[in-house]
Amino acid sequence: MNSFYRDIIPLKNIIFKKVLDIKNSIVYNVSRQVHKVYKVKSMRIEKFEDIISWQKSKKFTVDIYKSFNNLKDFAFRSQIERASASIMNNIAEGFERKSHKDFEKFLFIAKGSCGEVRSLLSLAFELNYIDREEHERLYSNAIEISKLLSGLIKSLSTLNTLQTLKTKVPEGRL
Repeated sequence: MNSFYRDIIPLKNIIFKKVLDIKNSIVYNVSRQVHKVYKVKSMRIEKFEDIISWQKSKKFTVDIYKSFNNLKDFAFRSQIERASASIMNNIAEGFERKSHKDFEKFLFIAKGSCGEVRSLLSLAFELNYIDREEHERLYSNAIEISKLLSGLIKSLSTLNTLQTLKTKVPEGRL
């Protein structure tokens, strides 16, 4: 063996060990963050009805239906009602898929529907379908739901990262 390979092999082992140390450190830190999230919540979600963002989006959907109940613009009314119902339905459907990745994907769709409702609320106000007070109330509820969805997405993303790192680190290194 020439001197080049004699010098490279120990260096390669040192680099590999450092990479594993970094991965293990990331897994540990992410694991601690996830543990903190669950420790604070101290509740396991068994069904989608337990999810706060679903509960609030259900109430929000009922509020939307009541607010636009007498509107004669049926196309507009149908669109805002379907968009608001889509928020709660996507949370439920994603949860029932029993996969963090699928759940996260459906939460993004729910967040998009929440944005659609906010856009329609702005249009409804401009068209005098609702007054300023009703617009502000519904709009702030939509913002709150969107923030809750963002937090849930962030939590799932952390869990997905943790699972990915655990599967990529060689056996016995965690």
